[in-house]
Amino acid sequence: MDRRTAVGIGLVVVSAVGYGSGSVLAAPIYATGIDWLTLVGWRFLFGAALGWAWVLASSERRRAARRMPRGQVAVALALGALFTGNAGTYYAGLETVPAALAGVLVYTYPVFVAVLSLRFATRLPGRRPWVALGLAVVGSALALG
Repeated sequence: MDRRTAVGIGLVVVSAVGYGSGSVLAAPIYATGIDWLTLVGWRFLFGAALGWAWVLASSERRRAARRMPRGQVAVALALGALFTGNAGTYYAGLETVPAALAGVLVYTYPVFVAVLSLRFATRLPGRRPWVALGLAVVGSALALG
């Protein structure tokens, strides 16, 4: 395995640990009196600092960042704003529902992607995606009780 692949795998593992621990660590943080908005603010401040440190650590990445067209920068900023809203609503929800239930609800996004693709993208080919969509809906309904 080359170095680039190993670094990529390492970054994915770090990301998975960050996502997985976020909901579990939110409850003890809330117990100290910190609200969801403060938690999300610090989370993104820390993440942005790490991300920019990663970009600035390499001359190749710095050059690539400088060469980004304005349209790509605008799209990246818009996606960042959407993701911030997504994370904010997730952490706000964790103040009122258990982390396990929040996880089930959040990870129903494949259902929404499939349904939205019917309207804005291509049709789901064959029966397999429809069976998977049905199982995801049934599983979510069973988890919600």
